[in-house]
Amino acid sequence: MCSSLIPSIVAVDRGSEGRNPVSSHMEWQDTQGDIAVCQECIGRWKGLVIQPQQVGEIPDPPPIVKVLFVGMAPTNREGKNKGNHFYSAARDALRNGLFRLLGIPLDGLRLEEAISVFHRRGYFFVHAGKIRPVGQDAPPRDALMYCANRHLRIEINILNPVAICFLGVTNLALVTTALFDRQIDEIPVRVSLDRWTGWVALAFQPVRGGEKRTALVLEKLLSLVNGQDFIDKTI
Repeated sequence: MCSSLIPSIVAVDRGSEGRNPVSSHMEWQDTQGDIAVCQECIGRWKGLVIQPQQVGEIPDPPPIVKVLFVGMAPTNREGKNKGNHFYSAARDALRNGLFRLLGIPLDGLRLEEAISVFHRRGYFFVHAGKIRPVGQDAPPRDALMYCANRHLRIEINILNPVAICFLGVTNLALVTTALFDRQIDEIPVRVSLDRWTGWVALAFQPVRGGEKRTALVLEKLLSLVNGQDFIDKTI
């Protein structure tokens, strides 16, 4: 039995905000196609990043995204995960740590089934950077910022999540600052980005001892998603 360390999400209605699901799906597909053929980062950071995400690497989102989780980037093709990531690596540490916190079973389910549970609960995951690093665990931070402003920004507006949780303080702090024009940390804040408005927080990855701090951030975010006040346990 896998018990969640944080509260579950109650029903959330984003349908009143005037988004057409069919149009949003088409926009999503168009954006994924744009990412697949984009060579901007590869041209600007030659030899440091390669191979943008291809169409189909990231599955279609659920109809309503309550919490959008944002990781760093697909993995180094020469590393242990061979270019795989949250949706494709059999033993992705970030995904497994996050699923434990959310109470999604890791035993007895195939990867596709566990991800289906994740999506049915209104969660979704994308990368800030859509390119793979070469010889390093992460793309250059300026490449991450550039790519996020180019593609993630559009994805956020299409997905229209109630809240966003960036996973990775070390590499994503500058990304969040660049996107939202203010410092983002573990205390959720309400911000706007183009036509989107919602809650945002920056959390440590739920790996290597960071799980408790990640859980605190998620508890605060989910309390806000559920329309409840949160108690700041970091003070």
